[in-house]
Amino acid sequence: LLGVLHHCNDETAAALLKVAQTALRPGGVMIHLDGCIHPDAGWLETMLYRLERGLYVRHQEGYASLMATVCEAPTQVVKDGLLRLPYRYCVGRGVK
Repeated sequence: LLGVLHHCNDETAAALLKVAQTALRPGGVMIHLDGCIHPDAGWLETMLYRLERGLYVRHQEGYASLMATVCEAPTQVVKDGLLRLPYRYCVGRGVK
């Protein structure tokens, strides 16, 4: 799920994750990559999140809560420096 969850409200995202989970075999891995609001974000980074087309850019904990509805012990890692602009991504991983 690359760049999908930040376009969905919590209800829709949870439903999407449940459908995606049904496609996984036991032990299968679900991964997401989405923009991530960070408390240390500067003004430019904050502005980029506001201009983002996804209306539901979340904090790391928000993505973790969503993934926990369908995966055991999901992990979330915040990555920055992937773009030339100040923008952080949350990379999440969960196992069925």
